[in-house]
Amino acid sequence: MKKLFINLDKYTQMRVNVLLIRKATLRDAEKIVQIHVTTWKISYRGYIKDSILDSSHFDVSEKRIEKMKIPVEKGLVFVVEEAGEIKGFLGLDDFKIPLAEIKVFYISPQSQHKGYGKKLLDTVKADLKSQGVQKINLFTLKNYPVSNQFYQKQGFCQTGREEFLAWANVWCHEYEIEL
Repeated sequence: MKKLFINLDKYTQMRVNVLLIRKATLRDAEKIVQIHVTTWKISYRGYIKDSILDSSHFDVSEKRIEKMKIPVEKGLVFVVEEAGEIKGFLGLDDFKIPLAEIKVFYISPQSQHKGYGKKLLDTVKADLKSQGVQKINLFTLKNYPVSNQFYQKQGFCQTGREEFLAWANVWCHEYEIEL
């Protein structure tokens, strides 16, 4: 039998950041809301009127945090975390097999374009598939190329269905993917 020796001194300075994707807990609700609000205000600037983004509707408030706790308690919200810091989250609507809907999906602005979103989405898709879900749908801003390109790259296709968000004065279109 061959023995394996590792020179540990060589690795003592190496930091390992473990990426964790898990269901959110109630303790995560405030951080999730902070990511949600911050991402809206930064990412959608220029796509949604500033007066809407700067309104109190997009403040981190106790009411918004309490509202987020409802889907968290139902096990419908997942977070991606690295080194103990939540980088983003994905929330599902109450769903009935065989269809699930992604209701919210945000990666904090400083963590975008680093693979967190893809890893979170891939994990949630696998989890849903194991539960018998056959199709996932979502709506995203029609005029926001970042999310549209992301979903297309992940295999989602536009359905042709659109929805108008009157409060934000924007159109959204639906994407779906078969699992």
